Amino acid sequence: MATELALDTILKVAGVGGVAAAIVNQVLKTVVDAVAGVWKRRADATYAAVRSVVMLERYVQRSEAHLTASEIAADRRETLGSLPLSDPLPSDVNWRAFNTKLAFRVLSFPAEVEAAQARCDLSERETGFWGGDEDAIRLGLAAWDLAVTIRKRYRLGHNTELAELIPLLNDRKMEKARRHGQWLAKRYDKEMLARL
Repeated sequence: MATELALDTILKVAGVGGVAAAIVNQVLKTVVDAVAGVWKRRADATYAAVRSVVMLERYVQRSEAHLTASEIAADRRETLGSLPLSDPLPSDVNWRAFNTKLAFRVLSFPAEVEAAQARCDLSERETGFWGGDEDAIRLGLAAWDLAVTIRKRYRLGHNTELAELIPLLNDRKMEKARRHGQWLAKRYDKEMLARL
């Protein structure tokens, strides 16, 4: 009988231990899953930030190139007739993991570009003049501002190379004067060489 009691007691203790081990195992699994979910969400948010910054910074570059081309076209008495297009939104991004306010601004940016293009087209039909340079500047600076905000929020560093374009977007008159000065200097150099 002592053996039966001991065996019965051992089985009860083992049963309680097994239940306790199962509970601890389930709690640990839940904690590990929660931590893994947090890390996945952070990784998804960082990926969305990188893709957004690349799209926006490309638009800044296109805006600068557009304004330069517009100045050249204006010197020839021509117009470009369209604003630079934004990249399509990436489809492989988990936008729910991204900061909600930033996601809204990124997702609405292509619509802002299309709306500005529609305003320019309407203005051209009504006045016969296409005046999209102000919109190109405004959209380029808005894209830059949003890209800088995303870079700060997700600690992606600063794009110093592209930052050099921002004064060009801000002050087109000074940039045009600088380029005209370069052109005059080259012309002067050619004339001086021709005289020799």
